[in-house]
Amino acid sequence: MMKKIICLLTILSLIGCTTFRPVEYQELKLTELVEVGETYKFTEINGSVTMMKVTAVSDTEVTGTLEHGAGKTIQAVDLQSIEVETIDGGKTVLAVVGGIILLPLALIYLIFACVSECNS
Repeated sequence: MMKKIICLLTILSLIGCTTFRPVEYQELKLTELVEVGETYKFTEINGSVTMMKVTAVSDTEVTGTLEHGAGKTIQAVDLQSIEVETIDGGKTVLAVVGGIILLPLALIYLIFACVSECNS
């Protein structure tokens, strides 16, 4: 039971630590906006959404690695929007503070539950 609680708290704290923010790119070149090594969410004009870590960028196309390891190249003319993955400080602080507060409360609850079960 304790392992499940710790696992759940860990997963919940990690979920909220990153976010995507839109990048305006209509007037700028891809090389000015997209950095190699960063993770981006690319939305194409046809509606498909691709999340990938960029491995190469030029003014006309961006190439990257998808989550499952395959490579993909997207042409700049096909892009509708670009979002960059960033660490959300507010969510991270809330997750850490929530973990600091919730973990001791969960431990206290478990201790009292074990003690009351042993006494009965």
